[in-house]
Amino acid sequence: MGRPENPLPTGARNTAVGKLAHWLRTQRHAAGLTYSVMAQQAGCHATTLQRAAKGTGVPPLRVVEAYARACGANLEDARRLWRAARYEASTRRHGTPEPTRIDLIREMAELVPAMIDIYHRTGATLREFEQRAGAHSQLPHSTIHRILRRQVIPTRHQFGLWLDACGITGTQRMAWVHAWGRAQEALLPKGRPDPKAWNEVTFIPSTPPPSHHRLPLAEARAS
Repeated sequence: MGRPENPLPTGARNTAVGKLAHWLRTQRHAAGLTYSVMAQQAGCHATTLQRAAKGTGVPPLRVVEAYARACGANLEDARRLWRAARYEASTRRHGTPEPTRIDLIREMAELVPAMIDIYHRTGATLREFEQRAGAHSQLPHSTIHRILRRQVIPTRHQFGLWLDACGITGTQRMAWVHAWGRAQEALLPKGRPDPKAWNEVTFIPSTPPPSHHRLPLAEARAS
């Protein structure tokens, strides 16, 4: 097993980043592997793998996956823990407040922060998120960036693509569609809803990303 690793930072196990690091270390110990042996199997340098389990930052997803594969660990568990760590780091960095519950959203000022929240939960970069929305879509990374900075309100079509990129489907998607309808109604004169605000979102062909990129229902704030 080589020499023992340094202990995780104080209080790390109470954070998502620390839980990811602890899980990685547990998988390595269970497999009885040294980092040098893992490096040969994972195609990563031993120090890269060791750094991923330090608990001081969020390692790249590809490194976490390589670590898990080398240990014969569950990749879905690795991805779930990584998404949680990435989300935690993103919200702390941006000082993001707790978003309004989907069923309580009544205006765009509440809907857009909720959209930003589920974006961060995917763990995707701007380019990756753009790819999930579909090639040559109306949701380029520049628009994604402006939405994240709250500089623009997304169009109905962009909102539907955003849900697709986050893997929001089924009844969960309908909760978001209803939230959009309420927020859209608040923007219109005399509160008259625009019928297209419902139809264009509801019937956009949903092409969710691969299952390992899809946001688990339990992780999205639809309730």
